[in-house]
Amino acid sequence: MMKSKPSLWFLGLLLAGLLTGCGSSGGSSQIAGSELTTAVSAGVAVDPYIVNARFEEVSSDGARIIQNSSTASDSRGRFSFANPVQEGSIIRLKSSSRGMHGNAPFEGMLKRQVLAGDEQDAVVSPLTTLLANGMSETEVIDLLESAGLAGLTSADLTSDPMRELVGLTGGLNDTQLRGLKANMAVNTLMLALNDFDYIGERQAKVNFADCVALSKDIMSVARFQSIAAEVGGNLTFDELAAAAVEVQRIVVSQIRQDLAAGRGEITADRFAQLRTGAITELVTIAHDIVVTRIDTNVPEVTVPVINAATLFSANCSTCHNLGSGSGMMTLTGDGSRLSSKFANDASHNGNTLSAANILLLADYLDG
Repeated sequence: MMKSKPSLWFLGLLLAGLLTGCGSSGGSSQIAGSELTTAVSAGVAVDPYIVNARFEEVSSDGARIIQNSSTASDSRGRFSFANPVQEGSIIRLKSSSRGMHGNAPFEGMLKRQVLAGDEQDAVVSPLTTLLANGMSETEVIDLLESAGLAGLTSADLTSDPMRELVGLTGGLNDTQLRGLKANMAVNTLMLALNDFDYIGERQAKVNFADCVALSKDIMSVARFQSIAAEVGGNLTFDELAAAAVEVQRIVVSQIRQDLAAGRGEITADRFAQLRTGAITELVTIAHDIVVTRIDTNVPEVTVPVINAATLFSANCSTCHNLGSGSGMMTLTGDGSRLSSKFANDASHNGNTLSAANILLLADYLDG
């Protein structure tokens, strides 16, 4: 009997250890320092679709980069990450790889906070940027309604506004266009103010209601039908949206010029002038898009394939390197600096870069 006591004691200790181990096996989320992951591993960049853009996953406080880069977005704005995005993380457009919006580099900033229950393909748009900045769904909907765009729902704020519009030549209704109008209006305001942390506060320089009026005017069913009849060629709605992006860029540029010249605010009358000019531009640009698509007499242009390393060697290697120890300034990780050096055909040390080559070289510098 005396010999059985140590054996019973050992068995009891072993059983207690096993029970403790089972109690701590509730999954990786229970391990100290780990994070809950979501079903989100891919996204869609849209306002309308933004091509060749890359995104990063950052912590909710913006202090830590969790995933450095997604794949480049395709023609429908689709991109993906190597790993699922963590709950609460922000999917944020990389400033060095903002991609192309229409036929020009995208100049804005897009964000999306990922929450538990979000679907795999997370839409990243100007509306989701407002939410990521801290506005509630109700606040965003109220902001749009007070500016003249009513009827949006919470689902509209995180949906792809272009999903059902690509390729359509008819059968549209204005309800289908609400999400796209809202996104483009928000982007117009943020671009005009160069404020991508906007949280709905009233702006003295640019009235958001004017941005909404512009968006409603150029993206209505009636406008589409009118332009389609004028330019012919079976104009598709996504082609009109591409033309609208060009018009938006022109209006934003004029607003910035006015403000830089000392105009204290863009009055309703001034914005109405810009809107009238935008309609004329919209017809012309839409016509050019259709002609480019259908004109079989346009000669095919062979575009040479340019290697990023060759670009670096030709434009940067005289003064910079991608390492250390040579006495030269390294450009490793400095892709975002290219836009300030070469944007708008600017020359740096006698060299110029096209918009496409700026994006290509920026990706190369960022690894």
